[in-house]
Amino acid sequence: MKSNIPAYLITALATGFVSAAPFEQCPSKAFLIQGSPAQMYGVDLVSAKTTVLAASMDFSTETNNDSVNAVGFNYQDQYMYGFSKQAPKSVVRIGDDYVLQRLTVNGLPDTNFYVGDIHVNSETNQAIYYLYHPKFGLYGIDLTEVADEYQAQLVAGSANWNLAIYDFAFHPHSNLLYAVESNGDLYEINLDSQTPTFVANLDIAGDTGANGAGYFDVQGQFYFSNNRSGKIHKVDLSISPVMGYTPTASVFTLGPTSNQNDGARCAIAEVKVTDNSIDFGDAPMPYKTALAHSGARHLFDPNEDQSNLVYLGAVVDGENINTPADLQASPVDSSDDGVKFVTDFVAGSTSQVIVTAPNDNGYLYAWFDWDQNFQFDPGEITVNKYRLNQGDNSVLVDVPSDAVMGATWARFRVTDGSEANPITASGGVTGGEVEDYPVTTYGSLVYPSENGWVTLAYEDQMAFRW
Repeated sequence: MKSNIPAYLITALATGFVSAAPFEQCPSKAFLIQGSPAQMYGVDLVSAKTTVLAASMDFSTETNNDSVNAVGFNYQDQYMYGFSKQAPKSVVRIGDDYVLQRLTVNGLPDTNFYVGDIHVNSETNQAIYYLYHPKFGLYGIDLTEVADEYQAQLVAGSANWNLAIYDFAFHPHSNLLYAVESNGDLYEINLDSQTPTFVANLDIAGDTGANGAGYFDVQGQFYFSNNRSGKIHKVDLSISPVMGYTPTASVFTLGPTSNQNDGARCAIAEVKVTDNSIDFGDAPMPYKTALAHSGARHLFDPNEDQSNLVYLGAVVDGENINTPADLQASPVDSSDDGVKFVTDFVAGSTSQVIVTAPNDNGYLYAWFDWDQNFQFDPGEITVNKYRLNQGDNSVLVDVPSDAVMGATWARFRVTDGSEANPITASGGVTGGEVEDYPVTTYGSLVYPSENGWVTLAYEDQMAFRW
């Protein structure tokens, strides 16, 4: 009779290895480990909601007073693995109770590893945990079968890579590694050829410092988190190896900030909206509105208690806008009721809008697509973290003298002001609301503009009568 017990569990029982239970399913949330001693968080990449999963990650027989890094999720056995700095330094296995279990691994240099991920071969079901240190190189540990001892193998030539990276992640389909340096340089690493390849310098929205956590989803979208700002950037790497296109980055959501981030995620799990508690904008394509394009969105009831909500107007509601098709099916959001336009938007002049807030704990951001290029550029922010009072707020908007005449769009976002850095026109935020409005701009009432200069020439002709 064929047994339905997984092979790794049979091996564990045979060897007497005592382990916490694995995760029951491939989690959609990203795991984020911060601090020293280590704490575990769950990050919903769609809504930016962060949940404390383990306030203290301890060993079963001792208190942990140090950090855990280089974590990866092994979807072959449904465990996470990482590297603990607590003496004696060791590779650890993490189950659904978030307790650390030391593994005996031979062949690793005496150093601290902070870069790691797990490669699962879909054909052979082999799982290898890779650890990288820029001085010592890349080491692989075969985790396919549970054992009393494991052996680490150095990947030839990897000690000469000299990559200034703080995490990497395996693509779920191409088996290539991807990592982003602090300056935004994206690298693609092929373990067969044992070489990293520079792909592109990504625009990382002014972030500096370490990109400490990297993840993939099942569609081949790559996410990496900046420690200092908490911004989680998204890069479309669905075509891998990268050929025929230049990848670009956009802010996908805002996560927690820390001086030390490390992350893991089940790379074969989907990232999508699963409920109606998230509010999206409704500016049409090609504006960044749908989740697939890192659209602006807010989890408007983060505490799930309908209290202390931050929004505009009289009501706020949510919708599932995962793709442009979802946006096209529901193009109008009836809860966009918080902004009234008092005066026309005339190039070179100042206009007035009335923004209604149900309470006085909101902060307003606004963008206008003045050049009508179908995106809200960073330079088009016209209201930047403006404190709102309860009731009607008169907000003045300076219209640039070179604003293009015609129909365009404006985006208003309100938050509780707790964000460490000003938000952008796209990406997810916990709390608040986004409202998009069609607007019309008009040419200047003066020539060439109210504040501009022009050179005029004229000719005075005299007429003579004979």
